[in-house]
Amino acid sequence: MKCLISIVSIMFLMSCSSDSVTNTVNLAPVLDRITSSNRAVIFSNTETTLIAFANDPDQDDLTYLWSSQGGQFSEQIDSYGQSSITWTAPQEIGIYNILCTVSDGQVSDIGVFTIQVTSIPSLVFVESGAFDMGDNFNEGDADERPVHTVFLDAYSIGKYEVTNEQFAAFLNDTINDIEFN
Repeated sequence: MKCLISIVSIMFLMSCSSDSVTNTVNLAPVLDRITSSNRAVIFSNTETTLIAFANDPDQDDLTYLWSSQGGQFSEQIDSYGQSSITWTAPQEIGIYNILCTVSDGQVSDIGVFTIQVTSIPSLVFVESGAFDMGDNFNEGDADERPVHTVFLDAYSIGKYEVTNEQFAAFLNDTINDIEFN
């Protein structure tokens, strides 16, 4: 009798495939990272493309939902493992958190990307033209001679000096991209 119970138990366990056991547990998708095409500091009313990278251990189909307390979303493109969306920054200067929720229909994961929106600095247009560059009075160093004509294309330059806050934001946004020799 013990032998018969053991054989029936073994047959029952063998009939339960590993697929039927593992399919009862749905593993959550994981949002790996969110990136921006324009970095983390942009000007008001500027568009940026945000990309979320996610994976699901069960290989379930994923859906993405983007949200923010300001700005406008458009042109969302989803494919397995990533979603990209265009976000137009609001006119109001400030710091905005953009949330991306990735879901497999049962469980989800949320990621946050923070963008600082700043105003476009006042610029002054400088016309193209030529000027004489160098030491006209023979008082400077050797590298200032001979006087020579330089031609510059038209350009725009900031009307006001860059503030410490603006420069700090620039450094925080680009320091990882700078190569030091």
